[in-house]
Amino acid sequence: MRDLPAPTLILDKGSSRLGDNVILLCFVPMDTLVTHVIFCKDGKKILMLPNDRNKFIFESAQPASPGSAGEYFCQYQHKDDRNQEKTSLLSARWYQD
Repeated sequence: MRDLPAPTLILDKGSSRLGDNVILLCFVPMDTLVTHVIFCKDGKKILMLPNDRNKFIFESAQPASPGSAGEYFCQYQHKDDRNQEKTSLLSARWYQD
């Protein structure tokens, strides 16, 4: 059984002023049927999005605040042909300061 390939995470810090949003974009492989995309910060799940009509780019906006500093990554889930849910490898990690 091979591992699902990791998605790509892009973090757009924008101006990073308090109240602005930090945009997280998670790009999943186009040939994978995704059931959920999971955004994490410092190793903990912060958001889980269901797939919406075979999208391949998922977005999360996190408000910039002193508490938004940390290490972010994303991953996705996929159901195989036996209807068993598998979780992908982690994306590269991005650090927001």
